[in-house]
Amino acid sequence: MYSTEAPQGVPRSVPPGMWPDDRRKSRSVAGLFAFFLGIFGAHDFYLGRRRQGWIHLGLVLAGIVVAWGATLAGASVPPTGHTFGVLLWLAFLSWLVNVLWVLIDFLRILRMPGLGR
Repeated sequence: MYSTEAPQGVPRSVPPGMWPDDRRKSRSVAGLFAFFLGIFGAHDFYLGRRRQGWIHLGLVLAGIVVAWGATLAGASVPPTGHTFGVLLWLAFLSWLVNVLWVLIDFLRILRMPGLGR
């Protein structure tokens, strides 16, 4: 989940949690971002993990689009159709994956070595 490539100018022998960029980041701020705005990837953007941040944001947007599509499908499909239920389950699954990922990230941030307070 975290980048294993050392930033330019940092020796490979330095562990990822001790990279210079990481030491300037606050564990408290990263934790608050993860707790309150985690589903949008705010903590990942703050910690410089842009790819993960965009994936979080994409999961949120995908869930919104699918839920919106389910609402439209539910209005146009007869009651015997299962499209509405399937789309709602897909939206819920997108949300669930994102929330579980954020919870794991939040716990990892609390234990991440090298971050400031």
